[in-house]
Amino acid sequence: MRRRLPTLMTIILLVSCTASGETTDGETPSTVESAATDVPQTTVAADPTTPPGDDPCSLATPEMVAAAFGGTVAPGQPGIARNCTYQITGGIDDSVDVYHYGTADSWDGVRQGFEDNRGGTTDVPGLGDEAFHPNDMGPMELVVSVGGVIFSVGGNMFGPGGAEIEAAVLALAEAIAAAQG
Repeated sequence: MRRRLPTLMTIILLVSCTASGETTDGETPSTVESAATDVPQTTVAADPTTPPGDDPCSLATPEMVAAAFGGTVAPGQPGIARNCTYQITGGIDDSVDVYHYGTADSWDGVRQGFEDNRGGTTDVPGLGDEAFHPNDMGPMELVVSVGGVIFSVGGNMFGPGGAEIEAAVLALAEAIAAAQG
């Protein structure tokens, strides 16, 4: 039994390392996607049951994110909260999220949710048809209604913050609004 325990622990360790995306020799598997800015952009739903208009990854491209945040941006990865996360290498932040909240006819309900759960909202004039930032995040997150779509852009809440990130969030929100409007 004593001889089997170390063998069992080694197997468990190998399986857990392999499952976490790391090989047993410490190398990154070759199947991991690398960050690229020349990836052709298509409007394909991340989930086949989600119409393309509801896909948060169809709202922005890596090029749009790179123009706002700098660096090299990997293709967006769908999240579990109607969001798309863009990982950034060498930019002013390491990630940014774009959320799709639905159509403009649900604006009042979306805003009320932010009012009730995020410390209120502050209007942001001149962005889209209507826009605000939730008071708990300030200009690090912008919620916009434009062209019949409600979306938000949020900087990495654990990132550096500050005026440079707020300007990048605004620039990306403006780019998405221009593409939607």
